[in-house]
Amino acid sequence: MQSEPAIEGHEGAREARGRRRKGGNGASAEGPVFVDNSGHRSKLLRRLGLLLGVVCIAYAAVLGATFMG
Repeated sequence: MQSEPAIEGHEGAREARGRRRKGGNGASAEGPVFVDNSGHRSKLLRRLGLLLGVVCIAYAAVLGATFMG
């Protein structure tokens, strides 16, 4: 006895999932949507990362001091 697929055309859906779109007149061909020429975003992210790093180091120092007694 042979089983039948529960969803008709399941094999075709599997093939279509792996396909890539061909390059054409889409918006992606025009370039990025947003470019931060001023660098404000990267400066902000760098400062936030530095602040997070300092907080993590301070927390590690407090934990170390606690374990030392």
